[in-house]
Amino acid sequence: MANVQIECLDFRALIPKYDRQHSFFFLDPPYWKIPGYNHDFIEQDFIDLAKILREIDGKFLMTINDTAEVKRIFKAFCISKSQLKYSCGRTAKSRAKTRTELLISNFD
Repeated sequence: MANVQIECLDFRALIPKYDRQHSFFFLDPPYWKIPGYNHDFIEQDFIDLAKILREIDGKFLMTINDTAEVKRIFKAFCISKSQLKYSCGRTAKSRAKTRTELLISNFD
C-alpha cells in the first residue's frame, strides 16, 4: 500500500488530478437509488462519471448494484456480474441474502 493514494474529493476533480497511463482507480460510488450516503448520487452524477471514465488514460474497476440504468449508462465498458453475500448486514437474514453486484472496468 506504499503507493496508494486515498482522497476524499469529488470524482470530477479526483480522476483528472491523478489520471496517468499507469494509474488504477478503484471506484465504489453510491449505489443507484439507494439513499443514505453522505453524498447520494443522482442520474447526472453517473452520466458525468461515465463520461470522465471514457476519457482516462489509466485503468479503473468499479463495483455497483445491478440495475438496468447502470448497465445502460456504462454500456461502453466491460461489465460482469458477481454474486455475493454482504458480511455487514444488520440482521442474519440480510447477511444470508445473495445479491448481484456489477464489476465495471475499461479492461478485460
